[in-house]
Amino acid sequence: MSYESLQSIDRSCVFRETFNNSSAVVNNNYSKGSLSTTGVSFKNGTGIFNKGTITYPNLKNVKNKTYTYRVVFKLLSYSTDYQSIVRLTDGSSAPTIIPISLGSVAAFNGTGYMNGVVQSGFPFIPLNKTIEFVCVFSTSSIQSILLGSYISNTFQANCQIDLFEIYNRALSAVEVKLLYQQRLYTQPNELPLLLDFDSTRGVLEDRTNINNFTITNSVSILQIGKVKSAYFNGTGFLNTVKTVNLYQDISFNIWFLTKSNGIDVARTLFGNGKTYLSIFVNKYFLTSDTATIDTTTATVKKNQWVNIFGFRKLIDGKGSYYINGVFDSILSSGVPSTNQNINLQIGSGGNSQTKGYISKLQIYKGIPSNPDQFTAQLYDSQKGQFGL
Repeated sequence: MSYESLQSIDRSCVFRETFNNSSAVVNNNYSKGSLSTTGVSFKNGTGIFNKGTITYPNLKNVKNKTYTYRVVFKLLSYSTDYQSIVRLTDGSSAPTIIPISLGSVAAFNGTGYMNGVVQSGFPFIPLNKTIEFVCVFSTSSIQSILLGSYISNTFQANCQIDLFEIYNRALSAVEVKLLYQQRLYTQPNELPLLLDFDSTRGVLEDRTNINNFTITNSVSILQIGKVKSAYFNGTGFLNTVKTVNLYQDISFNIWFLTKSNGIDVARTLFGNGKTYLSIFVNKYFLTSDTATIDTTTATVKKNQWVNIFGFRKLIDGKGSYYINGVFDSILSSGVPSTNQNINLQIGSGGNSQTKGYISKLQIYKGIPSNPDQFTAQLYDSQKGQFGL
C-alpha cells in the first residue's frame, strides 16, 4: 500500500483511540472519554475490559453520512449472554458477540470485514485471537461511542481492544484489505509511551493525548517530499506543557532531517537540560548534565531523513543506539542529576537549537526486552512515510 493511500485514509479519520493509558482516554482529542469505575484497565497500549465501559460522547463532525469503523480486539472468554464490543448510540452496534453452543459469532450492521475479508454472514470469533473487524455503515448521527458494553451495564464484554477508529467515508474493500496487511507492520506496543510527538498530519500533536505544546520563537509545518514535518529555524523550539520524566530507564525514537549537522555548534534535537540528544560535527550523542560527551561512530548527513532509536539505563547511564534500523553503538550518556521537574523541549533543551526538521519523537518508559527486534519493527512501520 502506498504511503499516499495511507495518508488519505488518515485524513479521513474522525475518531481514534489507541488505549495508551487512562489519562489518554480521558483526554482524547476527538472526544474526551469517561471510564466506568471498575472493569477497565490498561497494559502496553491495550484496553482490557472485564465488564467495564468506556464512553465517548458528543463526537464532532459525524452526521448524515456513510462511515467506516475499525476495531482490533481479542475476545477473552465466551458467555451465556451477548457481549458488545462496540456500540454507536444511533442504534447501530458492531460487533456484538452472540453466544452459540460451540463459541460465538459477530453480529454487525452494514458491510463487514474480518481480517481484511468481506463477510457474507456472521463470522465465528475464536477466543484469544487478534481480530481486525471493519464495518461500513450509514447513519443520520452518532451521539456517542460505547466500548465494552451495550447500554449501561448490559451485554458487557470480556475482551481486550487495541485500536478503535471511525472514518468519515466508506473505505473500499481494497483499502480495508491493505489496512489489515499494514497492521502486520504496526508499531510495537511493548512499552508505555510518555510522549508521541507527530507532525505528519499538519498539526503539532502528541498522540498519547497527554501533552500540548507551546511554541518559542518560530516553529512551522512544511511539506518536505512525501511528508509534512515541523521545521525549526535554529532559534525556535517547542515546550511540552506537562513534564516528561526522563529520570528513569527510557527509550526514544526520532525522525529528523538536519540542515546543520553540528559543524558550527552542537544542535540539540530534544532534551530537558538534564538529558538531551544533540548533533555535533556529524555525530550524534545522548548525554546528561553530569557527563562528558560520548559520541557515536555513525555520521549524520545533512538533507537526509535520519532515524535514531536508543535507550538509556538510569543506573549507569549506558545504552544502545540504532541509526536507520541498524545497530550502531553502545555508549554511556552518564546518569543525570535528580532534578527532572523540567518540561521537555523539542528542538532544544541542551545545546543550541535545532536547524532543520523533526517529524516524529517518541519517548518510552522502560527498555524493550529485545531491542533489536523492537527497533526493526518500529523502523519498518515508519520508514515508508519518509520514502525509505
